[in-house]
Amino acid sequence: MTSLERLATECVLGVASVESVDACLARHPGEPELVAILRGPRKEKIASVVRVAAERGFDPISAMGGKLALSIVRDETERVLSGSVVAGRLGELVKRVDAMFLDSVHYPAPVHDLWNAFDWSDETWTLQSQPELRPVLESFVSACSGATFTR
Repeated sequence: MTSLERLATECVLGVASVESVDACLARHPGEPELVAILRGPRKEKIASVVRVAAERGFDPISAMGGKLALSIVRDETERVLSGSVVAGRLGELVKRVDAMFLDSVHYPAPVHDLWNAFDWSDETWTLQSQPELRPVLESFVSACSGATFTR
């Protein structure tokens, strides 16, 4: 699994920033395609990362894409638990993962429990306003180590 594949998955899920794209691509100075993206127009960087990853054979809706999506959701969940990100942002990510993997055999199963917890969430949710989320999030982080990829 390369950093380009993770970055492409972050781009598809809407959590990559232009700065994270630049940081990742800067670690690949010997790859002309990636250097071209790094030097290219700011507004095209995220789409270009997804395109190059696809040209190299990566499909975000695959077994590897499911594992990467699960890792991305786990990392965001840990940020929510640490207080550096509001829960509503995680809820939006969970909804995007659910939509992306809907009807796929590569659906990261632990995400389904999060989807149930965030079904009616919005961007204003915090752990303080929704204290029942904390045990669900903690359970999710624990479940990620033995994850399966189907509902």
